[in-house]
Amino acid sequence: MNPQPEAEPLFRLVTRRTVVRRALIMALIVGHVLAAINHGDRILSGTMSPGDWGKVLLTFLVPYTVSTISSVLAISEQRHGLHKPAPQKYATCPAEGGQS
Repeated sequence: MNPQPEAEPLFRLVTRRTVVRRALIMALIVGHVLAAINHGDRILSGTMSPGDWGKVLLTFLVPYTVSTISSVLAISEQRHGLHKPAPQKYATCPAEGGQS
């Protein structure tokens, strides 16, 4: 029997440099797009309230959190052998000139 790899504590996973960097990049890209869509008119007109700025902060926090969770789950699945690599070769349809 193969021993299971020792689990890395959750805090260490979510604070890994690669996980944080990827999450920050996603938060900056997606957060700007969502903030522009949801609050762009009030930002440009200068009518944002303190509550609105709090909502903008949450707009950036959501993609950061989603990216972090996704990275941690992918790392965990890969460590525990749950990750299945994509097939290297796909069968082609005979109508497209492939062999059956």
